[in-house]
Amino acid sequence: MTNYNEKIIEILIGQGLYMGSSSQFNDKDFDDIFKNIDSLGLLNFIIEIEEQFSVEIPEEFLDKNNFVSLSSFSDMIMELSNKKDISI
Repeated sequence: MTNYNEKIIEILIGQGLYMGSSSQFNDKDFDDIFKNIDSLGLLNFIIEIEEQFSVEIPEEFLDKNNFVSLSSFSDMIMELSNKKDISI
């Protein structure tokens, strides 16, 4: 599991969006969270992700395809982080 994945799971647990063990977290859990999350929960999650990873998630990245698995979401955050590093 990548550091990105671990940090994302920590955020989900910290916000009460996932109640299980981080070692048992899987893509189905991630998909279930984002099928059932309300708009305020999603907003709080996105804000925390942006703060923790020092990225800004553009509106066009808030596509449901980026929220189907931990790996797809983590890849999106990694891509945004890499873009940020290049533009500095």
